[in-house]
Amino acid sequence: MTTYNEILAFVKGIARIPDTTQDTNLGLLINESNRRLCRKLQSRGAPAMRLTATFAVVAGTQDYDLAADFDVLIDNSVRYYTTGEEDYQILNIVSGPDAELWESLEEASTPLACRVIAGSTGTQRKLRIMPLSRESGKSITYAYWKRPAALTAGSTLPVPELSDAIAWDVLASTPDIFRDANSSSQQQVWISRARSSFNELLGTLNP
Repeated sequence: MTTYNEILAFVKGIARIPDTTQDTNLGLLINESNRRLCRKLQSRGAPAMRLTATFAVVAGTQDYDLAADFDVLIDNSVRYYTTGEEDYQILNIVSGPDAELWESLEEASTPLACRVIAGSTGTQRKLRIMPLSRESGKSITYAYWKRPAALTAGSTLPVPELSDAIAWDVLASTPDIFRDANSSSQQQVWISRARSSFNELLGTLNP
């Protein structure tokens, strides 16, 4: 299984759901499970959830769009390249009161810190460099945990290896729609299958 449709079909087959009356509810559970398990992968440092991006610094510009699938900055990953592609300095990632102190600094030749701020719409985020830089032509590279994607009919999973864990996790989350009289005991089996599938996945993504 690598797609939303395949997970949905698997769940309906095991749960003996013959029609489409529960498809919307199952879709919500598939997405909830995908988000939760993806964030578990983040917390364990799985490479499948890690990406990098780069943008060019423009003199007088302080805020820059982060990647569309950005979720969380990875510590010590923001690099300001001072010369070419080899010499760089790591920008401090700050927040709260510390960020307010940095915000008050006057314009300088190079930035020393950064913070994540809200963008103009929805889940968009921006990276603010501090203090404001007078230089152009430099670049900043950062690493981040990507945001779990919303899954719909026809979607391929961003982390296909999660499919088994998601499928069993969804089954374990929906005992109320099962027709079997012994759904409670089945639920425990499915919880166990979901856990073992996720643990197997960790060995695959973090060999």
